[in-house]
Amino acid sequence: MQPKIGLVRDLLLGQDTCLVIPPYQRPYEWTRDRWQSLIRDIAEGTTNQRESHFIGVAITTESKPECSKADSPLLHKHIDIIDGQQRLLTLRIWLQAILDHSKDEGIDLNVKFTNVYCQETDLENWDLVMNKKWIHNYRNFKAEESGLLHAYTYFRWILWLGKDAMNEQEPHETPKLSRNQESMTSFSEIETYWKDCLIKRNTSQSANGTSLRISKSTGYSSADLLKSTVDKLSLLVLEVNNQDEDPADIFNALNGQRTEMMQFDHLRNFIFANIKEPDLRSELYENSWKNVERQVAKLKIGVKGSSAFDTFLYDLLISLGERRFQLVSKDKTARQFAKYYNSNRNTLLAKSIAEKVILTNLVSWASIKKNGTPIEIGRETKELPDKVKTSLLTMEWMSSGPVVPLLLNLVNRFYFENFAKEDLQRGISLVENYLGRYIISGDPLSPLRASIMNICGQLGGDYTLERLEDLLQQTKHNDLDLKKRLLPSGVSKTDPYSSNGNIYENRTSRQILALFQGIERNLVGEHCSNLLRSSQSDVLTIDHIFPQSSDKWKADIRKWEESTSALKNRLHTLGNLAVIPKSINTEMSNERFLKKKEILIENRFVKLSLNENWQAERIGKWTPELIDARAEMLLTNFLQYYPF
Repeated sequence: MQPKIGLVRDLLLGQDTCLVIPPYQRPYEWTRDRWQSLIRDIAEGTTNQRESHFIGVAITTESKPECSKADSPLLHKHIDIIDGQQRLLTLRIWLQAILDHSKDEGIDLNVKFTNVYCQETDLENWDLVMNKKWIHNYRNFKAEESGLLHAYTYFRWILWLGKDAMNEQEPHETPKLSRNQESMTSFSEIETYWKDCLIKRNTSQSANGTSLRISKSTGYSSADLLKSTVDKLSLLVLEVNNQDEDPADIFNALNGQRTEMMQFDHLRNFIFANIKEPDLRSELYENSWKNVERQVAKLKIGVKGSSAFDTFLYDLLISLGERRFQLVSKDKTARQFAKYYNSNRNTLLAKSIAEKVILTNLVSWASIKKNGTPIEIGRETKELPDKVKTSLLTMEWMSSGPVVPLLLNLVNRFYFENFAKEDLQRGISLVENYLGRYIISGDPLSPLRASIMNICGQLGGDYTLERLEDLLQQTKHNDLDLKKRLLPSGVSKTDPYSSNGNIYENRTSRQILALFQGIERNLVGEHCSNLLRSSQSDVLTIDHIFPQSSDKWKADIRKWEESTSALKNRLHTLGNLAVIPKSINTEMSNERFLKKKEILIENRFVKLSLNENWQAERIGKWTPELIDARAEMLLTNFLQYYPF
C-alpha cells in the first residue's frame, strides 16, 4: 500500500482516467450542511495564501479492464474508489456546477474531467446533471434530501447568490416551486424565479433582522473557484496493490472498526494539550472534567442529527457571541473554539477556561435540556426554580433548539455567578415571550436560529437584561402584525384568512398545544391544567372542531343555513382548533358537532377554559362567525400572556 498526498486535480482532472464507484458502495448521502461546509472551505481558499487544505482520505485500487473510454490503452488508468466516494462525487458535481455557472455567464473554462462511473443507484441523478436536464427537474428538488441532483441544484443556487452566501456557516434554503407553478425550461426562468423569491423573503416580517435577509452579492471568479478546488484541496490517497490485503479489509479497518472523533473530543484534546504541567492536567481531569462529562453522558440527552456534546459546543460558541467574530458551524466547532481561546476575547488560560467556561456551561446546558430537573454533579445538585422549569418545558414543545444559547447564558450565570433567581426568571420569560410570538406567527422556523445567533453576537457573553429585552423587541412580532396574520381580514367573507392564519398547516400539534398552554394559563392562572403531558398515559392532542372530512356535517350545515366553503376555509385556523385527549381522537374526528361534545362529556374530560366557547351547553351549532369570535378570544389571551 502506497500512501501519498495528492490534490483534487490528480484524481478529477486526469486526461485518460476513469474513476469507478464499485456497486457495493452505499448510495450518495451527503446533505446541504456538508455541501455548505465544502463551499466555505473552497471560498476561503480563493482569498488566503495557504498552499493546501486537507479534506480526508481516499482508498483506491487500479484495475485493468477493457474500457470504451480509453484514449490510449497503454496509458489509460482505471481506478476503483474503495473509500472516499462521497467526497469525490460531491467535488465532481461541484466542479460541474462551476463550469455550468460560468457558461451561463458567457465564459467557457474548457476543462477536461476524469471519466466517472457512478454506482447504479446514483446513475439517474448523474445523467440529469451531466446532460443539462436539471432545469426540467427543478420541481423535484427537496431541500432536506440528499442526491447528486439536489447537490448540484444547491451549488447552482449558492454560486448565483455570490460571495456572502458562500461564506455563510448555515446553508441557505433553496427556493422550491409550489404545486401550481409550471416547470422551468431555461436557466433564465430559474434566475427570474430566484430573484422574485429573494424579494419576498427580504420583505417578509421574519426578515426584519438584517441577519435573516438573503441578498445576492458579487460572486467569486469561476476560474478562481476552480483553481481553489483542484489546486488547494488535498487528500491522503492510499493506493492498494496486489500484494496488500483485500481492499474491503483495509476499508473496514479505517471505517468499520473505529469510532470517529467528534468535535468535543477534539476540544478536549486541545484543552489538555495547552496545559503544559502534568500535575495541572491530572488535577483538571480527575477533580472536575471526568466527573462532569460522565454525569452528562449518563443523562443520555437526545439531539436530532448530532451528538449531545457537539451540539453543546455549538450552542456555547453562539452563547459567547462568537457569531460576531467568526463563522460558527457544527462541523468545525473545535477549531472555532480554538480561535476564540487564542483571541483577545479570552483572558483565561486552558485550565481556567475549562473550569469556568466549558464545564460550567456544560452543566447548565444539560440542565436546560432536562428542563431544569435535578442534576447531580459531584456532591452538588443543580436544579432550577419551578417557574423556570415550566417555561423550559413550554419552550421545548414550541421548538427550543434555536434559543438554547440565550437560555444557556442565563442559566449559567444563575448557577455559577450569583445571578438572582428573580433575574433568571425574568430573562427566561423574555425568551419564552419572543419564541411564543415567533411560533404563533407561522413564519418558517429555519431563519430563527440565524436571528438568535445575530442577537447573541450583539449581546456578547456579559449583558444586562435590559439589553436582552431591547434586542428581542427589535425582531419580535407585534400585536398588530399577529392580528393581521391570525384573524380574519375582511377581504372575503368566505375566505378572510391569510396563509399564516392556517396555523395547523404551519405548526405541529405539540407546538399548538404549547401555545394553548399559555392561553389557558392566562384564562385560569398558574394552577391551570397541564396540557403538555408527554409522559402521562392520557396525552392530549389537537382536534378540528369542524372536521377535515365533513360528510356527516352536511345536514347540519343546511339546517344552520351556513356556507360549507366558509367553514372549510376556516378549517386550520386558530378558532377551529380544540384540545382533546388523544385516546378519543379517532372516535371524535369526523363526527357531527353535537356528537363531538357528547363524546367529550362521556369521557369526563376536564372543561378547559379555552374550549368553553364551543364546548359550553349553550352552543348548539358551529358557524364561521363563532370560529372567528373564538380565534379573536384565543389570540387576545395569548397576547396578554405574552405581552409585546
